Amino acid sequence: MKIAMIIKSLLHSFKTSNSAEVFTAVIFLCYPLFVNTLYLGKAKFVVSLLQAMALVFPLFIFPRLKKIYLWLLLIFVYGSVLLNIGHIIIYDVALSSSSYQSLFDTNFREAGEYVMNFLNRKFVIILLVMLLPALIYVIRTSRVFAAGCRSWSAKICFAAIIICWCKGVFNFAVYDERYKLQLLKMYDEYHNFKSDMEKLKELREKRGYDKFTNINKIWADDKKQTYVVVIGESADRHHMQVYGYERETTPYMEKLRPQLYFFDEVLSPNTFTIESLKKVLSWADDENPDAVYNKGSLINYLQDSGFKVFWISNQYTIGDYDNLIAVLAADADHKEFVNHHHWKAQESGYDEKVLVPFAKALEDESSKKVIFVHLMGSHGMYKNRYPEEFAKFSGDNERRQKLAEYDNSFLYTDYVWHKMWQKMQNENDEIAAMVYFSDHGEDVRDVPESCHCRVEDKSKITEYMTAVPFVLWVSDAYKKERGSWVQNLSKRRHKPYNTQDFEHSFADLCGLSSADTDKKKSIFSR
Repeated sequence: MKIAMIIKSLLHSFKTSNSAEVFTAVIFLCYPLFVNTLYLGKAKFVVSLLQAMALVFPLFIFPRLKKIYLWLLLIFVYGSVLLNIGHIIIYDVALSSSSYQSLFDTNFREAGEYVMNFLNRKFVIILLVMLLPALIYVIRTSRVFAAGCRSWSAKICFAAIIICWCKGVFNFAVYDERYKLQLLKMYDEYHNFKSDMEKLKELREKRGYDKFTNINKIWADDKKQTYVVVIGESADRHHMQVYGYERETTPYMEKLRPQLYFFDEVLSPNTFTIESLKKVLSWADDENPDAVYNKGSLINYLQDSGFKVFWISNQYTIGDYDNLIAVLAADADHKEFVNHHHWKAQESGYDEKVLVPFAKALEDESSKKVIFVHLMGSHGMYKNRYPEEFAKFSGDNERRQKLAEYDNSFLYTDYVWHKMWQKMQNENDEIAAMVYFSDHGEDVRDVPESCHCRVEDKSKITEYMTAVPFVLWVSDAYKKERGSWVQNLSKRRHKPYNTQDFEHSFADLCGLSSADTDKKKSIFSR
């Protein structure tokens, strides 16, 4: 009601002699602000109008600085909005701290390519449509703002400032995407980027390890070998058709069942990504949690064994829950993060974005390579994890709808996994293997006591939060080379196993052994 009265008063003030000048200045600012909300998928005309009126108010106080002030608004307001819109057009996501990382954490040539991506046809057209009218207005407008400081227009614009401040439009500390000015959003994201980089720096400095030595190998270094590790997210195996679930959530795996090995007593070491994967990807475990800092990771072990390591991820590159994983992944020979969202947004592009860099990694000419692929999988919000055509299941109430969305995410993960499996068939005549498991599970059931979540409190952890799938495929050439080893896999499918020992299992799969590995801790040999 108050907003309606403000707008009504503003329209009434146009009857005064200087109303047209105020109106034009407001439209000059409201135009880019509203277009920005459209591209963010959250059209908010009233909010944009209030922001514009608030930004016009200084002209009433400093009328003789009109020309300079309008140029500043053109540079900073229009500039920030156009950068954000360009980023959405090109990368399908708003500017975030990951955008700064892409720009700064690269070489000069790659940074130049990142900037040059903005010069595509669609963005240039939008640039001209938005910027030309604004330029004409600023150039041709008078140097002095004629509207009086005591006019109704001034009072309304001052009221807009008060409302905007209360809504957090001009506040640095308020993290509210609905109201905050785009320029301040960009500052916040830069601050997030700097903060995350400091955390990463501290973690890197904390890590220290010696090179792995005296590693025994089944195959010679010139023997072509390709191994793939697909890490899912929040996947409780009870929701997979191949593990007995009533819904057809994994049709591709089900069709390929005779060619795959399913291990059905596998648990994750924790219910959260960082706490799980820091043990999965290093020698850290419940008894020695600090090994992630004072000993090399699985990636380092593989490199010291002569493998070229690739890390392809649709997970967040930096953030409170992902920075240690980013430190471990940073050691890979080739890294590609396809997710440019900030971790606070809890959004991402679909997992199929990993398929192009995955195909390129397979084409790499290195004789020995390991490719890690980290998916968003079934990360909440579940409905954001799959395209509309994979919305196969639905529910008749809120709990069942959430369950359906969770199951749909499995259907899509199965599709992405199958695309990678198809690519791996080109390696069938070589030593090759692909393993899939999840970082942890999630309790998403159609019962009132199901929290549709996972928790850290050990007393509240349910079996569904740690029950993860573990699926293995090996090539025909691999089977020929390790016949008895492969034959014994079926005997081990029902043995309890925790993925905190994955480094021992993967070394075993790659035919590696040393003083740092223990076959008794391998899911394939225990």
